[in-house]
Amino acid sequence: MLPPDPALEAPFQTNKVPTAAYCLSFGILFVLLSIGLLNLAPDPDEVRRQNEENREYF
Repeated sequence: MLPPDPALEAPFQTNKVPTAAYCLSFGILFVLLSIGLLNLAPDPDEVRRQNEENREYF
């Protein structure tokens, strides 16, 4: 049985690190985007209060 050739194994070993880094960075980006979108969403109580104020004008 021949020992495995390190030249054949090297690309697979070095390929693991970037994919993990890409997954981690995309996960962090997704979390930050979802937090930003949640902060942009209006507060339900504020929307209800504005609707009541608008109803008074009509």
